[in-house]
Amino acid sequence: MYRTVVYYIKELTISTEIQINLGNIKQKINKTAQNNITLKVGFLTPEMAQIAVINEYGATINVTPKMRGWFFHNFGIHKSNKPIVIPPRPFMTTTIKNYKNKWAKGLKVLLESMPPEQALSYLGERMRTDIMDTIISHKFTPNAPFTIMKKGRDKPLIDSGDMLNSIKYKVSK
Repeated sequence: MYRTVVYYIKELTISTEIQINLGNIKQKINKTAQNNITLKVGFLTPEMAQIAVINEYGATINVTPKMRGWFFHNFGIHKSNKPIVIPPRPFMTTTIKNYKNKWAKGLKVLLESMPPEQALSYLGERMRTDIMDTIISHKFTPNAPFTIMKKGRDKPLIDSGDMLNSIKYKVSK
């Protein structure tokens, strides 16, 4: 028996099957599925989802003449034509790997004592917190020297805090 929980990052969907022994909560799981109750966790706005996808999977950005001008105008840097490489920093994948079994056990316990909507709400908050904790505490590929200079520190995935604070969850029917 399993229950699928889906994690959203913009249009990209990362899903995982959480294996649990449903036992006496099978009826509640089936009722949740029949009522089409969905838990979405992640970046629910397109702007932050795009930033999250780039950070999760990395990106290569070709440098244009306009970008070279921007670097020189703003930082006095003569940027080469060499592409900018943002390394992958898989915070969502890492969180899912580290917590999916805990989430499954927690969902089972929650469903034994409350309605499915409330259980998914509690689970959503837990998942949101776990994603944030991974971003804050996991050791990802260090920032490039220019990024460290611009930010004033080497803390990958955290600059203004906008991405971190944009992690949300939503329970819907």
